[in-house]
Amino acid sequence: MVIKALRKEFKEANDKYYNNVRLVHKKKGLERHKEEEARKAEYEAKPADYEKEMAKIHRFQEEMDLCDALVSFPKKYTPRSSRSSRTRSPRPPPPPLSWTA
Repeated sequence: MVIKALRKEFKEANDKYYNNVRLVHKKKGLERHKEEEARKAEYEAKPADYEKEMAKIHRFQEEMDLCDALVSFPKKYTPRSSRSSRTRSPRPPPPPLSWTA
């Protein structure tokens, strides 16, 4: 009978310990799930932010920069006297973009 009482006491203490361990694991799992959801939301928001930034730039800005580079490159190798005779006025700014179709 003494052994049964000791065994019962040990089992109760053991159950209490492992119940606490299970609660700790469950709590960590919930925290990990919340962090994962936050990371997922942040990851999904990045393309939208990128699109907003790209919308601010003129559609053909890359091509315009390339043309400017192609025009300015030969200027380094032309004589100074011919540069002054062929000067142009600066290009006017592009018209504002209209996103409505």
